[in-house]
Amino acid sequence: MHLLTKVFVVFAAVLALILSTLTVAYSANADALTKALTDAEARAAQESATKDAAVGAANAAAQRARDEASTLQSELSAQRRINNDLETQNASLLADVRRSEEEKQAIQSQIGDFVETINAQTALLESVQSQLDVARQDVARLRRESLALEDDLNDLLSQNAVLEQTVRAQREELESIRRQTDDRFADGTTGGGSQEPFELTGPLVTGRVAKVEADEVVGSGLLVEIGLGTNDRVTRNSRLFVTRGDRWIADVVVLEADLNRSVARVEIGATEHQVRANDTVLSRLDD
Repeated sequence: MHLLTKVFVVFAAVLALILSTLTVAYSANADALTKALTDAEARAAQESATKDAAVGAANAAAQRARDEASTLQSELSAQRRINNDLETQNASLLADVRRSEEEKQAIQSQIGDFVETINAQTALLESVQSQLDVARQDVARLRRESLALEDDLNDLLSQNAVLEQTVRAQREELESIRRQTDDRFADGTTGGGSQEPFELTGPLVTGRVAKVEADEVVGSGLLVEIGLGTNDRVTRNSRLFVTRGDRWIADVVVLEADLNRSVARVEIGATEHQVRANDTVLSRLDD
């Protein structure tokens, strides 16, 4: 036989031996391989289920992510609107700030004007204060002079009071002399009779009845004390008229008169009224 043939025969024998060995081994391991395949298929199914669950979870997560993205988009839109509003407010605030700055500058300018005015007024007040000081000094000087003048006036008033007392005493003495002269003249011209009553002439003289009492000498009639005297041109035998309001009450004739008072007798009176204190006494009745 050829060498190659022998080699092929030997090689074939070896292959047969190997094949038989493998066949025996396959037969021995067929059940284990089947079981392993079943287990592999079960694992594959489990892994597929797990994968499906993971895919579902991923889909749910993706949906949630899409929902969150939509929500975030809405929030982003709202935030953009807020940002737009804030930008608008910011622009308005910036405009307000600019206006405030302009107003501040205007106020500062006014303050400067006020400061100048205040300085001018301060200078004016200082001038006025200086003038007031001078005026106070003048007032103090005038007050001293006024006090001195008041002292001089008081002295003059005192002197005047003394002079008035002297003049009053001289008037009383003169009136007494004049009454005595009138009495002598009346006695000489009427043979001892009394002078006729007469009305006062000149400006109207007005007084009040001070007191009313009965005439004890005559026994009837009334005597009245009147707050008028020779200082008012009222003398003995002066005819006066007593009134109350617009009503005539009586005619009275003066019996005695001094400087500021006189005593008169009621000569004629109204039948329905009598003379009372505080009645008005007139030197004449108006027509």
